[in-house]
Amino acid sequence: MTLTYGDLADAVDRTAGALASMGVRKGDRVAMLGENSPEFIQVMFACFHLGAVYVPINTRLAPPEVQHVLDDSGAKVLVHDTELAQRADAALALTHRAAEITVLAIGGSQLGKTDFAQTVAAAEPRLAFEPVSIEDPAAFIYTSGTTGTAKGAVLSHRNLTFVAINTIIDYDVVSDDVALMISPLFHVASLGMGPCRASSRARRSWSSGASTRAVRSRSSRSTASP
Repeated sequence: MTLTYGDLADAVDRTAGALASMGVRKGDRVAMLGENSPEFIQVMFACFHLGAVYVPINTRLAPPEVQHVLDDSGAKVLVHDTELAQRADAALALTHRAAEITVLAIGGSQLGKTDFAQTVAAAEPRLAFEPVSIEDPAAFIYTSGTTGTAKGAVLSHRNLTFVAINTIIDYDVVSDDVALMISPLFHVASLGMGPCRASSRARRSWSSGASTRAVRSRSSRSTASP
């Protein structure tokens, strides 16, 4: 699947409109449980559009751990992949806040759930950007929780802006470069260094053979490590 910058901008405007229609406002948290995909980036930039806080969830977490992230972050919306529906449902069954969380499922029409694509397509585009300070929170990235419950590290708009600028400078990125994103976008390094710089080709999961073929076919100049 190929998206131009114009396609992505239109998708982000509509996603922002859909989230706004669900009551998402500046400072509200939107959680994403999904692998690398256009929707992952779409929801992230829609959050920035609204001044909301993006909360990507590690797809390797068990339901109680996902529940902790939803509760600790105070997520108002949860977007999840079709393949992760059972884990999302199990986490929602554990939280006392389930009635407060609006759920959108990518491929939801197959599951009898509110479908992400259909909801976005029906939404009025949100063209106006919510003013934010560079110090306002942009994302909560949760730690692995190896010594206790996972903790949400706050990344500001300044953090994400300057990690993108530093990556562009350090790697000498130019407009026609293509970056192969094989590391999970829920990880802080991938999130900061990947979608905020040049064109990216995101893979849902790591495969050495497929990734090598992708590099050869597109002559990718830089590759994100797993």
